[in-house]
Amino acid sequence: MKKFKMARILAIALSAAFVVGSVSMSTKADDDDMAAVAGYSIEDESLDAEVNALVDEASEFANVEVVDPAKSTFVAFVNPAKVVEYDGKPHGLYANVFTTVTKDYVASAKLLYIGATEDGTIYRSFEKPVEPGYYHVVAMYYGSEDYYPSVAYGVIVILPEKESEPEVTPTPDVTPEVTPTPDVTPEVTPTPDVTPEVTPTPDVTPEVTPTPDVTPEVTPTPDVTPEVTPAPTETPVEDETPEVTPAPTETPVEDETSDDNGHEIPKTADATNVIAYVVVMLSAVAVMVASVFARKRA
Repeated sequence: MKKFKMARILAIALSAAFVVGSVSMSTKADDDDMAAVAGYSIEDESLDAEVNALVDEASEFANVEVVDPAKSTFVAFVNPAKVVEYDGKPHGLYANVFTTVTKDYVASAKLLYIGATEDGTIYRSFEKPVEPGYYHVVAMYYGSEDYYPSVAYGVIVILPEKESEPEVTPTPDVTPEVTPTPDVTPEVTPTPDVTPEVTPTPDVTPEVTPTPDVTPEVTPTPDVTPEVTPAPTETPVEDETPEVTPAPTETPVEDETSDDNGHEIPKTADATNVIAYVVVMLSAVAVMVASVFARKRA
């Protein structure tokens, strides 16, 4: 009998140790998950202490003596820590209850939110919070005839709404497109050189045309002196007058002044004189003709 009692006590002790170990493991896992909100807290220490006291008070129902390990339970959060930004909507966590030994689903946990809003107001409600603040979440299972009660803890942080910067609609560039101003400076047309081209003044000094020598060309006046053709030298006509020789005894001489036909034969000296005269006349005529031609050429 004593042996049976000892065995029963040992079994209960082992079950209790298993349940405590399971709860401890679950708590350690929850602590790791709480890293998401590690940088957030209730800065006011007195306010934080008041909130923690409320949490402890809400958890007292779970302090029960474990007798039957098969009835022990634990609460598991879908996500034990969450940080969201204020958007005017309620935000909370989700948790379920499972048996410790078989991990069977038992029920959904009841969630109590205990915390402080941004303005320092204590918040304690089963309703999901809306306002920015730091909230402890007590996930509770009150138990039943078949299962022992259990509790777990989570945290939700609702951040203040960021000051929304007005959507900057790109301001259309109202600067009118600068159309390049046409160069109003009139094109500078090179001013024609108004200085009249200096035309070399013609030398008004009349060209000195060499005055023709008005002195008439002295044409050598032909020697109008008739060329004196030297008269043929008169060969002294030998006086054919027969030398008068003392006449011999006159012998009847035949008259030679006539030819056989009875014509008179001129004397030789007379003939010579006639010839000389004719020559002189012809020479004079020739000189006169030459003088006339010379004047015409002049």
